[in-house]
Amino acid sequence: MNKILTIVLCLITLVIKAQPPSPGKGETMLRGFYRVYITASSQDADLEKIEQKLATLRKKYCTTACLKQFKMLVKQTDADPIIKAQDMDLGVLQTLSVKPDRQKANRYTVKYSDTTDSRETTTIYVTLKQESGLLKIAYLE
Repeated sequence: MNKILTIVLCLITLVIKAQPPSPGKGETMLRGFYRVYITASSQDADLEKIEQKLATLRKKYCTTACLKQFKMLVKQTDADPIIKAQDMDLGVLQTLSVKPDRQKANRYTVKYSDTTDSRETTTIYVTLKQESGLLKIAYLE
């Protein structure tokens, strides 16, 4: 009887952990992350200190696989793949939008423009994953 109960509890735990994050939680997490990340990226302080802060944010908000992907994309593009740019201006926060992707589960569309009247928009597709009970960025497109 104890074995059956243990198996049932393990299955329930796995099902709960495997459930995708609710869109509201994902949007809130990403909006907060991008606000902090863009703010840190746009500072005119010591570049080494800025990179340390950004690395700390990436470590907190990204999975290990995403951090590996990040390094590879930086080498390929010579830009920060989280913002798809080398540097950032605080003005983009006025145009920042985060929306769930209706086509793929756990994927979100992050968009911003350099100015409110700009027709050029930067789009980043971000896939989230729950890891140790926390939402984390698992993949960048």
